[in-house]
Amino acid sequence: MKLDVPYLKKGDISEELVDELLSNINPEHWHINSVRNSMSNLENTQSIIMRYFSDYQKMRADFSNFSSYIVDFSIYDHYRPVINKIKLELLKHYEYKNYMVFLAKLLPYKNVGTHRDSSPFLETCYRIHIPIKTNSNVDYIIEDTPYYWEKYGIYEFDNTRPHSVTNNSSEDRIHLMFNLYK
Repeated sequence: MKLDVPYLKKGDISEELVDELLSNINPEHWHINSVRNSMSNLENTQSIIMRYFSDYQKMRADFSNFSSYIVDFSIYDHYRPVINKIKLELLKHYEYKNYMVFLAKLLPYKNVGTHRDSSPFLETCYRIHIPIKTNSNVDYIIEDTPYYWEKYGIYEFDNTRPHSVTNNSSEDRIHLMFNLYK
């Protein structure tokens, strides 16, 4: 969604909730659904998709009814207790009717190339990033300006601006991401 600034920090998620989420990640879950990893610029990422589109191509063809394509994937049951607690924190900052949620991991020494999110389902949502594993060698670059997003932060991001991510470290970078729809 368009903002007057590249991003806003809306608050923080507690260390306890982030630690609970991290401890629940099963390494095998990164390989269950690769639909996001095959999208443009995301080949260096892995995702755990919890709530997303049942049929991405049909949704794009029938965007006026996009909400009907959002479904809970079976893996969501594993993460739902902690995600529900995080959703309560997001309700302090946002009113929304529907949402998508997934974890996104950027591999060490990799990047997501510069792009703009231009699909209607990305232009009409609050795009939320919550860094749950990061370090100072990870840059989120928006319109050629690098930013460091701290662990635990709730960041609303103007994904219509040119942006990229560079992980210049030997560790994975993991964000919990939400699309919140009014």
